[in-house]
Amino acid sequence: MKSQKIGYKMKPLRDEKGRIKSLGYPVRYPQVKSQNFLDQKYRDRNINKLEYLVNGKWVSRNYVPERMKYNNEFSKKFMRSEDGFFQQMGYRNSRRHRSHIKEWSGKLELGKRDSLIKHWHEQQEKYGDKCPITGVTLTMLRVKENRKSTITETNISPDRLFSSITYTKQNVLFTSALWNMKRGASKFKDLKLIFKEELIARLYKIIQERYPNTIETICGDITSPKM
Repeated sequence: MKSQKIGYKMKPLRDEKGRIKSLGYPVRYPQVKSQNFLDQKYRDRNINKLEYLVNGKWVSRNYVPERMKYNNEFSKKFMRSEDGFFQQMGYRNSRRHRSHIKEWSGKLELGKRDSLIKHWHEQQEKYGDKCPITGVTLTMLRVKENRKSTITETNISPDRLFSSITYTKQNVLFTSALWNMKRGASKFKDLKLIFKEELIARLYKIIQERYPNTIETICGDITSPKM
């Protein structure tokens, strides 16, 4: 019996008569005897969510061993897909934008999956799958391990050209995660202490293309444009 997708969540497994399958475990609906308001609120919210008896404990479906194995495999597959990868990136961009809303200028334009994918495809037309700065082939190899994400150095990463501007189309360049992490919030005049001159020259060229009126010099600093 196959499940149906809802994004990357799944509908409950049902038999041919539409009844929820127990996956081989005793099942029940939440039992809340307390008159406590919070308990009642929990019951009302979860009244239609089955619990499964696993090793003597009643747990939700996501904690059934077979389901946990499936979720783990499905999550890895989804997170490595273009949709999954950029969906998670959109979540992070949105969170960071909200936490720095008083510090960063500009309007958040790359906080959702579809806009990020479109921006990525537009960059691919010019640079292919290569990092525009380092030249390494970019990847999407994020997987979940113990609910924590691991990131490889070649993963696609949204590098903000100017750290004072949020995730706008003009300001975001997809680079390798390693480049983005090493560059961090370093001032332009300090980059020569971290990277080879040829890498800095590529960065400056792209900035000059994106922000034609910006003054740039390899030995100096770049004035952040006003948004």
